Amino acid sequence: MASTRSTQRTQLRQTTSPTESPRDAFAALARRAARLQIAGCTAVAMSFAGWALAVDRFAQVFGDELLRRIAGETDSGELSRLPRTAADHFDARVARVANET
Repeated sequence: MASTRSTQRTQLRQTTSPTESPRDAFAALARRAARLQIAGCTAVAMSFAGWALAVDRFAQVFGDELLRRIAGETDSGELSRLPRTAADHFDARVARVANET
């Protein structure tokens, strides 16, 4: 019994036309590669900028809390938002400095 499936396969469409020279095809490839490089660099730069903003916010909160501690003010709610391990480490360092003076 013969199969009813088609034995013809769909040919992949070529990205270059028959009148396009190899030089034109290479130029198109180079443009595509440049666009991909620019997009990749933009994504990396945006990720780095977001990370830098997060670090800046952390440094601001940490600096404010440090100034409050030095001034002898009570603990603020800002410190409680930091990870507990970091807060414990900070408290231990403050205690050591207070004992040394």
